[in-house]
Amino acid sequence: MNIVITGGTRGIGLNHAKYLAAQGHNLALIDISENACDVYGELSSVDKLLDQLSKNNTKNRFYKCDLTNYSDTIKIFNNIVSDYNKIDGCVFNVGGDVVGTDQNASGGKAKNNNYEIDIEKKE
Repeated sequence: MNIVITGGTRGIGLNHAKYLAAQGHNLALIDISENACDVYGELSSVDKLLDQLSKNNTKNRFYKCDLTNYSDTIKIFNNIVSDYNKIDGCVFNVGGDVVGTDQNASGGKAKNNNYEIDIEKKE
C-alpha cells in the first residue's frame, strides 16, 4: 500500500513512518522543510530517514511542502500520484504544535491552530 504521511519526518509522524514502513508500506512523507527532522534532534537528515525506512524494501520519498499553501499542496499530491500511481491511505498529522517564525518544522504555523483557520490566512 502507498501511504502519505504529513508531518512525516518528526514526532508522531516519524513514529507512524517507522511503523508503517516496517509493515511493508510505501511512504510519501510530506514536511515543511527537509530540516524538520532535526528541529528537535530526532534525526540528522531526511536522507538518513529514507535509508532507514528503505531497509524494509519499501519505496519511500520525501516531499517538501507548506500545506497551508493550497496550490503547492495540490501540486505535491499530484506528484505523489504520479510517482506511486495511487494513494491507498493518508495520515494527516501536520501542524498544531509550536508557533514559530522560521521555515523549519516549527515555523509558519498559525497562532491559533484549529480547523477554523482560513486557508488564505495563517494568523
